Amino acid sequence: HASQVSLGRGKGGKLVGEAYVIFDSVGTAERALVEKDKKQMKGRYIECYRSSLEEKTTASEGFPQDVDDRDLLVAQVKNIQRTTSDGREKWEQYCDASRTGNRDPLRHSLESMRTFIDAYRSGEAVDEVARSMPITRVVRLRGVPFDCDPDHVTTFLRAYNIQEPQILFTYEHNGRPTGEAFVTFPSVGMAEQAMQEMQRKEINGRYIELFRSSEGELQEQLHRQGAQGAPGGAGR
Repeated sequence: HASQVSLGRGKGGKLVGEAYVIFDSVGTAERALVEKDKKQMKGRYIECYRSSLEEKTTASEGFPQDVDDRDLLVAQVKNIQRTTSDGREKWEQYCDASRTGNRDPLRHSLESMRTFIDAYRSGEAVDEVARSMPITRVVRLRGVPFDCDPDHVTTFLRAYNIQEPQILFTYEHNGRPTGEAFVTFPSVGMAEQAMQEMQRKEINGRYIELFRSSEGELQEQLHRQGAQGAPGGAGR
């Protein structure tokens, strides 16, 4: 019945091409997932995913106009963790397999969150999906001393031909360093090699952890620091 259907809405109440349906029973819902997935509605293939009452309520009410894509995706990831029996476990499996070093959705790129949401809803093995994601030349360093400058990082990574323009230190909204830095390596192979060889090595007595990152995450960080007026680039 029409009363069991709610249309999904995004920023400003705009329709987003999704709908939420409350079935009469769990069994009927599971049956529809199997029988109706990839079937057509007016020539369009329809994909069916598991959801929850909370997600349905949030999506059908829409989000304020000033909510951006990141806020929407973070809300969806957190909702999966809160309202499903295995959501938190699956998210942690995904994060660990991707080797990003972060379980906070706010610290994931838009691409990473979209990939998890799609994999979870389609019932795919999220850890396998994470491991199959493209590996990039970008690596995130964690544990960087606050007084660290580009020379410290280039010396730390001297075996990989890293130059100052390839380094981005990150900052809080108030301009304080976060203790992290992004490094773009000359090749994917060098990035992976550094993650193996330099893991837990030291800069000025501090252990440095290396995690996979991406061009998307790097660009998002540049955008955030530019919007906040925080320092950018490699220099201090």
